[in-house]
Amino acid sequence: MRRNGLRTATIKNTLKALKFLAKHVDLSDPELVKDFIAKLDGSEGYKRNLAIAYSNYCKYNGIHWIKPKYRPSSKLPKIPSEEKISMLIANSPEKLALAISMSRDSGLRALSRANESKAERY
Repeated sequence: MRRNGLRTATIKNTLKALKFLAKHVDLSDPELVKDFIAKLDGSEGYKRNLAIAYSNYCKYNGIHWIKPKYRPSSKLPKIPSEEKISMLIANSPEKLALAISMSRDSGLRALSRANESKAERY
């Protein structure tokens, strides 16, 4: 995997996932692995990572396996409370505080405000 340009962290995570799978199911039987991953109580992203790790294992060992498709669900962004925004404005430099308060009042991001023309703002 290092020859393919993968980072050490990726290799460690793949090895960890394969050890987890090997502990619970026989890696030589792709259908058992597929069933185990499908029944696993975990997020779609975790199942996807397990499937990718097992795909690498199958590719290396010449095992025919069709990887299932797991799509991680998108999470809603965490919106800070009004109190936290006020604290941030109070402790920011003047220019930044103005930009943050404008974003808070208008509901737009700072980049969205910067891209608006003057006619759109007034």
